[in-house]
Amino acid sequence: MIEEYFAEVLILVGIINLLIIYFIRFEVRKLTNSLGKVIELNKTQHYELESFLTNLESFLFQLQLQDYSYKVYFQNEVIQERKLQKNNIKYSLNETVSSGEYAVHFQVVPLRDIGEQKDKNKMVFNTLILLIHENLHMKVEAINKKFETISKYHTFILHDTKNITQFFQALSYNIEQAETIKEKEQLLDYLQRSINPLYQKSTKLLKLLELNCEEKFYEDKQKIQLEDLLNSILKLYGLGECVRGKGCVIEQEALLYVVFENVIKNIKDKKEKEPALEFKIEIKYLYEKKISIFFEDNGTKIQNIQKVFEPFYTTKKQGLGIGMYKVRTLLHSINADVELKNDPNATVIITLPLRWF
Repeated sequence: MIEEYFAEVLILVGIINLLIIYFIRFEVRKLTNSLGKVIELNKTQHYELESFLTNLESFLFQLQLQDYSYKVYFQNEVIQERKLQKNNIKYSLNETVSSGEYAVHFQVVPLRDIGEQKDKNKMVFNTLILLIHENLHMKVEAINKKFETISKYHTFILHDTKNITQFFQALSYNIEQAETIKEKEQLLDYLQRSINPLYQKSTKLLKLLELNCEEKFYEDKQKIQLEDLLNSILKLYGLGECVRGKGCVIEQEALLYVVFENVIKNIKDKKEKEPALEFKIEIKYLYEKKISIFFEDNGTKIQNIQKVFEPFYTTKKQGLGIGMYKVRTLLHSINADVELKNDPNATVIITLPLRWF
């Protein structure tokens, strides 16, 4: 009986196999096309990590995913994230990718996870992880290249500084050695004629020095009255003396000066754009042997608050984007910290540890 229908069975089995092969081919082609579109998306977003992760949502169904989540970290703090939109997740794939000071924790939730779909899910996930890793690597590499460019200025800075210093040393020596009033007057006249070119050279030098974001301080720690240091910087920027409260810390004064000056300079720049802006600076002692300085103003809120501390991120047309990065890096080097808030007003909070001799 079986032999009678053997040919028909073979034909039927062959047709079924062909259908299976066609279906697998169709599914693979569909998946490959979807991954190709995702790769093209990454290209159109100029390999910008955050934009790629944000726009990935529109490809969920094509990639046979029901949900995904991610957290982008900079210096161990979350600067951007997307949470899962679905509940009762039974199965997911996740991995953490890191490079330099950045890290990304990425998770996907497949629509189903049975049979050959498991392999497809792993293919999709591994492709996405690869794209994230490459974007992250490119982001860190771009930042490193900027720092390398900045470091090239150091040779010119040292050269010009040396020239200016030697000029004043030589002039000072000649004035001391001058025996007559006429000789001293000639040297002073030469100094007066040199002021303008020296001013131009020093101005350029200061602009280059603003690029130096990796100062290392080896100054001895000393007792610092915070209100006096803050008021001196405020006065320098023409903002008056308006510090509330008092506080004393044992720290390197040059380091704290750079930190406070960067924050106060931002207030100064903001006030130039918003003349009606009012601000206050307040010193408060906290528990656990800490003291905080609050820089608060009633102007516009801090934009993209999570990204402010990233190097080269700026909202200013002429800004370099390393001021707040420098602030946090320096503070972390002395076990201090900085925090930003927009509730109710734009506020920068610097918290310092209290140390004793």
